[in-house]
Amino acid sequence: MSAAPQGASRRPQLLAASYSAGGRLIRAVPAGLRYAASTPGGAAWFWLSRAQRRAALVNYAAVLDREPSDPEVARVARRAFQNYGRMLTDFVLLGDLSKQEVMDRVVADHLNLLDEAIDKGRGVILGSPWRSVSQARWTTRSCATEIASGSAS
Repeated sequence: MSAAPQGASRRPQLLAASYSAGGRLIRAVPAGLRYAASTPGGAAWFWLSRAQRRAALVNYAAVLDREPSDPEVARVARRAFQNYGRMLTDFVLLGDLSKQEVMDRVVADHLNLLDEAIDKGRGVILGSPWRSVSQARWTTRSCATEIASGSAS
């Protein structure tokens, strides 16, 4: 007998389907329009999510060395939420892109520096959220897997 509530096993499937559908929907909207809508969407999120807005004001006040009530803190926090809105748009859009389309959109500058370091017998570290980017030309090792297994050296 499972302790999970009934229907819990269907949640990941529903979430994946929703993400994919959202990606298709966002992709159907022209880029200029989707980003024009995501900016005020982020501003609305700032005003409607009271707890997140308060947390952001406190955090940005600490970074800016000002009081949370300072108008500059509110401006920076509001802009951050607008950027989060655009980032969320991109995140959902990724759900409908093929692996090749993602690779076509990824730009990595100065990768020749990695090759130069390897040629000199040095190790290199490439951090990338895109596993396929890091596997494109180099042999990679997963530090997280090695640490978890106890085989990291």
